[in-house]
Amino acid sequence: MRIALRILLMLLVMFPLVADACDNATFAKLKRLAGDWQVTRNGHTAGVLQFREGSGGCAIIEEWTAADGTRATALHWPDPVVDEETPAGVHQVYVDNNGWVMQASGHLEKNVLIYSGETTIAGEDVMLRATLHGIGSDSIVHIGDVSKDGGVTWERISTLHYYRKP
Repeated sequence: MRIALRILLMLLVMFPLVADACDNATFAKLKRLAGDWQVTRNGHTAGVLQFREGSGGCAIIEEWTAADGTRATALHWPDPVVDEETPAGVHQVYVDNNGWVMQASGHLEKNVLIYSGETTIAGEDVMLRATLHGIGSDSIVHIGDVSKDGGVTWERISTLHYYRKP
């Protein structure tokens, strides 16, 4: 009985710490993406996205279905908050049904979420960067860039528009 009481007390003390660890400003903005989105490229349907919270609000699960049938899942999670002076970021792992994987880290600059990470495309190691403008609104512009020189120069590879479904 004493052990159960100690465990219960420990959980009650730890719970607020866990909740605070998942509440950084960048992740709070990302959580605003929760819901269903129509995605277009050059005015044509590119696919649909669904964002939902997981792990009691400490994760975002993203499901992508492209117009060509490609399916992907991404898991986003926050850096723990260290102090009020240190900006905390977010992380992502993205896997599609073709076996392509990318891991990325992100941060917020003003109202723009920027993710970047290394991956391999067609046997070549590259860096990808996704810049999401309009986080917190019902219309997001997602700009995709690639770098083949470690982030020194970037080339635009796509511009997607997300529209929140009613």
